[in-house]
Amino acid sequence: MKISPAGVLLTFDKVYTESETNDLLTQYIDFKVVDDAGNELAFQTGDSFGETVDGQMHWSDSGLYDPIKDKVKTLTITPYMTIPRSLTEMDEEDNEVEIDIKRYRDKGITFDSFTVEIP
Repeated sequence: MKISPAGVLLTFDKVYTESETNDLLTQYIDFKVVDDAGNELAFQTGDSFGETVDGQMHWSDSGLYDPIKDKVKTLTITPYMTIPRSLTEMDEEDNEVEIDIKRYRDKGITFDSFTVEIP
């Protein structure tokens, strides 16, 4: 995490075995960032890049959130899933095909929050 006048830049890495399920689910991890006064920092923009190394996907994602106020001492970060209601892809014949993501919704996938102290 980097903090500047432009905002809070949160960067994280994902390493997973390549599979349809892993590829799909890891795309939909987002973060809620809240300061010690209870103010949620709005997400502004983000980026993602990665590669396959020895059968494993190595991705680095980053997200820029609103700047924090000078008096903020801690940020609580909560990862969560944002699986869409529907998703499509193009098959080898350039036809749009719906991906069955219903099996992933409401699976109760949760993450623990963590708190970061601001120096």
